[in-house]
Amino acid sequence: MHPLLMLSYWARISPERPALIQSNMVITHGALEQAVAACAARIHACGFDREKPVAVAIPDPAKLLAVCLALLRNGIACAPVAHNIVPSLVANGVTDLIFAPGSQALPDGNNVGFDDSWLRSSGMPAATTADPIPATNMIFFTSGTTGTPKKVVLPAAALVARVTLANAVGDTRFNKVLMGPGPTTTFGFTRLAALLAAGKTIVFAGDVSYPLKLIETFKVDAIIASPQQVLALVEMIEADPGYRLDSVREIRIGGSALSADLARRVQSLLCRSIVTEYGATETGLVALAPYETIRGTPGAVGFVLPGICIEIVDENHQPVPAGEEGLIRGRSDSIQAVFEANLGGGADENKEAWWYPGDFGRLTERGILCIGGRSDDVINSGGVKVSAVVLDQLVCSFPGVRDAGVCAGGGGAGIDEIWIGLASDADIDLAALKQFVEASQNFQLRVGPVIRIEKIPRNDLGKLQRHELKALLVASDGGQAGADATAADSNQHSTRA
Repeated sequence: MHPLLMLSYWARISPERPALIQSNMVITHGALEQAVAACAARIHACGFDREKPVAVAIPDPAKLLAVCLALLRNGIACAPVAHNIVPSLVANGVTDLIFAPGSQALPDGNNVGFDDSWLRSSGMPAATTADPIPATNMIFFTSGTTGTPKKVVLPAAALVARVTLANAVGDTRFNKVLMGPGPTTTFGFTRLAALLAAGKTIVFAGDVSYPLKLIETFKVDAIIASPQQVLALVEMIEADPGYRLDSVREIRIGGSALSADLARRVQSLLCRSIVTEYGATETGLVALAPYETIRGTPGAVGFVLPGICIEIVDENHQPVPAGEEGLIRGRSDSIQAVFEANLGGGADENKEAWWYPGDFGRLTERGILCIGGRSDDVINSGGVKVSAVVLDQLVCSFPGVRDAGVCAGGGGAGIDEIWIGLASDADIDLAALKQFVEASQNFQLRVGPVIRIEKIPRNDLGKLQRHELKALLVASDGGQAGADATAADSNQHSTRA
């Protein structure tokens, strides 16, 4: 059942129940339905071509969600996007944009301005469709870990399947859920749709400076977030422990790896029950498990869910035995549908197609999926290879480091070495940190510069943007191996031992 049908249902039977909560407003299920209907009428009046997708760039997540649901109701494919994606839209065949004042517009496209009047009934006629809920695609853009955002078309059937799965794995058993991921990601949008379809209340964490106040005031009983968003919550609690947060019964963490240190802090300060998740834009949820069930298994993200086949293969695409590391690949009916929407071809042609996320990992004999990092996150130094993700976690374990990341940088004789970027408010001995990394890893890789930067570049789900990190480190180091550098404009400095 499409979540839009359930949105109308809850608006009829529980119109006064809160649907969306932000720092500045509470929106009931009845008011949300009215806002979606009003936006649908305004969109119809704009005369958009139903054969062409429309992007939506509105910073406010509740308003963006209302416009996206209205586009789907009118049978128009929609692409909820963050501001940094707008310059890439035209190149990906999206030439229509609904944007809010102050947001970036398309340099060469059809730009339609959004304001709050869209959310109020204006008496405009609504669109008419043969199907009350058209089978309309959505478009999402991946984080672009290589620097170029990737367009992924999500068929309506795949959206419905993911909403159904979210209900099956327990996402919707809580009444008030604090959402970290926003509606511009599949992780965020499908969870929002599932919770609304179940008649629940969503509390948007957003960029507000007081999510702890929201948790306390509205008695939030579950949190869905990335590790980076959970880390921010934990640091707020550590800085201001006066809030009552005992309403939180479970935290679901996905988007990137959960470290043992962060899990310990979460269980100590916020909630004992943690569920870890693994998935992707093309697949939706792939694996999950209670943290206590898989703790102690390096890189574990969960048990593979029914309905999806996951294999670990070597460089020749041949399966490897349980416990051995290799490239992760998967296939399922949902993946097949996404392939058909993005690559064309019929069902038979895509039936045997495999999805490769670019991660390497292993499957234990118990069926636990373990992630070792991305295949393009491997640092190769003269033939010696090591996972950059492992080194990220190692540097982050050093006392005083708030956040950190590593990348391959040019070293002597043309052999790559480890470059380290760190963000910290503490006075850290960078030479000692370098010695700690060199002494802790058994790969005999040379550690190059250790460079302070104000912030480690990450996407909305907390994934490190390694290409951006490398550009920052190269700029800070002046591009000269063996030289100290100072970036006065950003208070950055580097050191080499």
